[in-house]
Amino acid sequence: MATDIHPLIDILMSVVMFAVIFNSCIGMLYPFLNRFTTPGSKSYILLLTISLGLAYILSFVGFVDLVNFVFKVVGYLGLFITFALLIRWIQNKFTKKKLI
Repeated sequence: MATDIHPLIDILMSVVMFAVIFNSCIGMLYPFLNRFTTPGSKSYILLLTISLGLAYILSFVGFVDLVNFVFKVVGYLGLFITFALLIRWIQNKFTKKKLI
């Protein structure tokens, strides 16, 4: 669609889309790495390399397949947490000793 306007806009839009994808990746990766390592350390560089490699490999998985898998896992995890909280609430409601 951008090519229909002008060929240079096509190139500009490609660069912008690449930058948006790169910015999103860095925006999610930095806090993840910062939580587990100290920026600039050897463990940081190792975890960065592993994370980027894993992200690159996962990028070849079909988006629909990836979303179907992730939604199922998150859904089951949500059900597990809901039942665990419900059981804890029932225990707190019917016992004299309050559990945290």
